[in-house]
Amino acid sequence: MDIANITFPLYKLRSYINIERNPLGVVKVTTIKGIYILDDHGIEGNFETRRTKLQLAYPTKKIYKLKERVLYLRQLFKYKSGTTFIDITGKIVKYKKSSKLYTVKSMEIHRKKTMHNWTILYCTKIEIPFLIGKAVTYETKYASIMYTEWGPFLYDLTSERHEPYKRKI
Repeated sequence: MDIANITFPLYKLRSYINIERNPLGVVKVTTIKGIYILDDHGIEGNFETRRTKLQLAYPTKKIYKLKERVLYLRQLFKYKSGTTFIDITGKIVKYKKSSKLYTVKSMEIHRKKTMHNWTILYCTKIEIPFLIGKAVTYETKYASIMYTEWGPFLYDLTSERHEPYKRKI
């Protein structure tokens, strides 16, 4: 799993036997209960938009339910190595735990821009903003940023500043 090539949020794919991608863009998941449609790249829009349009496009087919959503890096660590996810672009990735330690620093959030149920965070000393798939509360003042060889990643959101520490991906 290359962290630099995925886009959060991620959705966990659970208890499947096989994932099949059709050349026309239809992604099907086979489970012990049958065959479900996960995505269709032939439908306009991003992954979440395509997911909402699947029921209209395939009224007689079963749609695969996505129950677990991973919004940022810290939530990803609770999963075992080998767990399969699909990111917001529709790319399927297998999570592989790393043995390398990365530094996590606390940065002050100087601006929050909320758009529907998404929030864009701007942190001090970091040029790129972070996009989060949820509304951030008023008490959230700091972002824990993990510095990797691919660049900074949002690790967690906190209300208090913390000392730098190291964590594995």
